[in-house]
Amino acid sequence: MFDGRAAATGVPRHEVVSSALRNQSVKEFTTAEDVADLVVYLCSESARRISGQAIAIDGDSQAAE
Repeated sequence: MFDGRAAATGVPRHEVVSSALRNQSVKEFTTAEDVADLVVYLCSESARRISGQAIAIDGDSQAAE
């Protein structure tokens, strides 16, 4: 995604990545492992009372560019 956005806009890739991180409270990207950890939790007995929720796992993204 970052390579495509950099190519489309002519902005260097590192600037595209920096811009994306500026819009997040957590200054790192969500990984597949982060998503897997949430799935494991939601499938566990500990999450038995959770229903009908939208759980954002996006680093607290504040705005999209």
